[in-house]
Amino acid sequence: GVILPSFMIIILVSLLLGAFRGNVFVDGALTGIKACVAGLIVLAGIRLGKEILKDPFSWVIAAAAFLIVACIGLNVVYVIIAAALAGIVYNQVAQQRGES
Repeated sequence: GVILPSFMIIILVSLLLGAFRGNVFVDGALTGIKACVAGLIVLAGIRLGKEILKDPFSWVIAAAAFLIVACIGLNVVYVIIAAALAGIVYNQVAQQRGES
């Protein structure tokens, strides 16, 4: 009920866009939409970053993940798994230091 309507709309739009490929007006509209989507993604990243990046460890992990994906091109799934493992290890070490 939640996914099917969106999926059907995306299929319909992709079929319609195929029919209008090469149209100057459609290409211009899509260029504007791409710019808007890029801005919305940046805004979402900034808002999420304000809530999540509160300590130096979080900043280091976020910067390292960005650099690894952007410069090396490693698959995002592997970066997420590595960051999760690093977070688990960091929290375990922090708890052991606090209990000692």
